[in-house]
Amino acid sequence: GKTTTVHMLSKLMKKRFGEDMMENTFGVNLPQSITFEFIRNTDCLGRMKYRYAGLECDEEFMPEVCRAVRPEVVVMTNLGEDQLDRFPSLEYVYEHIRSGLEACDGSAALCANADDEYASRLASEYGGKTLLFGKAGGNGGNLCVSWDGTVSDKTEDGFSYSLEVEGEGAVAAASSIPGMFNVYNAMAAITAVKAFGMTAGDYAQYLKDVLPAANRMEAFTMDGIPMRMSLVKNMSSFDAMVDYVASLEYDMVIVLAQAAELPDDMSFEWIGHLDLPALKRVAHIKKIFLTGKMAQVWYDHFAESGFDAEKMALMNKRIRVF
Repeated sequence: GKTTTVHMLSKLMKKRFGEDMMENTFGVNLPQSITFEFIRNTDCLGRMKYRYAGLECDEEFMPEVCRAVRPEVVVMTNLGEDQLDRFPSLEYVYEHIRSGLEACDGSAALCANADDEYASRLASEYGGKTLLFGKAGGNGGNLCVSWDGTVSDKTEDGFSYSLEVEGEGAVAAASSIPGMFNVYNAMAAITAVKAFGMTAGDYAQYLKDVLPAANRMEAFTMDGIPMRMSLVKNMSSFDAMVDYVASLEYDMVIVLAQAAELPDDMSFEWIGHLDLPALKRVAHIKKIFLTGKMAQVWYDHFAESGFDAEKMALMNKRIRVF
């Protein structure tokens, strides 16, 4: 949820600081990409055009980026097994994040997910200012922003909910991005707002203006057929999509299309560890089309999980589905 969280936070910060805000909300989170964003946002004399920046940062390069930009606020959402398609262990990732935070010499405020083992641990080990967010009652109730897990006015395109904010009480919020996992992204953004000394109640209303980023729960219509496209790149995002699909109440067709090529440092070993039976239990899935270079692998995993062959179709060439 890094990209979505930065997108949300940038929206709220722009409401406070106007156009005096730079953001990299397109998932360009490597040092060279961040450097380019800074260069792109300078004038001909090399002076920055903005006083504030909201930056997404890849976990492995956090020490390098933190040493260079010295952030005032650092947000940590969570670490999961999906990280292991790129890194040797979660401890390896955690140490990189911790080293990045240490590079701030205690001057940065840390906003951490109290419901995540590693984020909570980082908060406990950090000597600087710390603000926690998470499910209500978590971390002994010592939370800056919390959520009781309930939503209202739920539609295909979003939902409403309420956050409990330290010093402010209940703050109403709404999401125009489906999937209740996005509440955690919103809590992270609101907690960062509090770290900047802003009043959450003055800005939470603008969360509803944050729309899905390209390819991430993006909705469109083709030949009169409503569609929603989502980027799934690891177990966590796949499980989140299963939860989202299960929450819907109408018949649907799923097209699982894998990217044509993979970077050398990535693999799809996590496919074998997916909770496909959870998807099988979603009765309103009428058909699953599988395509791409790994289509046969996906098909075999679905078959091994007991999916009805009548509900699956293997596509090895480009076709149109109606």
